[in-house]
Amino acid sequence: MKYLDCFSLFEGDPAYIALFSTFQFDPDFFERRLLRCETLKKARRIAVFMDAKQWQDLLQRDVHARWLNRRYLVVPVHRSTGVFHPKLNLILTENGGQVQCGSNNLTRSGCSSNLELINSIPFEFEHEDAESMQLASATLRFFQRAAQDTDAEVGRIAA
Repeated sequence: MKYLDCFSLFEGDPAYIALFSTFQFDPDFFERRLLRCETLKKARRIAVFMDAKQWQDLLQRDVHARWLNRRYLVVPVHRSTGVFHPKLNLILTENGGQVQCGSNNLTRSGCSSNLELINSIPFEFEHEDAESMQLASATLRFFQRAAQDTDAEVGRIAA
């Protein structure tokens, strides 16, 4: 097993699209640390899918979110039962990208100090590795499905 700094996963090729899913989210940490990583610095589209109740709790606390709706979109996902709890990311670059799946939330402790597990599966469009391309396609379908469980206008923008 190789221990990595979570941020090293975001020091590769620049992303065109980055999709994240999380239960808890810290906009200040996301903006100050992750949006400044090489992979996300110039991304054209970034969306963070998160549990709708957790998002409402954040809004009530009036958290600092300078780049919300300018550099990234938060997509609050409503669940009729339970909560929206996956931690799955899809990073698309010009040549391919990576699928990340792990246990960490997009918070300072989830990415910096907690002991968390994260798998990163890279893929390249030119080297059509069937398994990794199927995983990337399934991950995209996951996000498309999650976009259906949000408010109509937010879902339209996310899709």
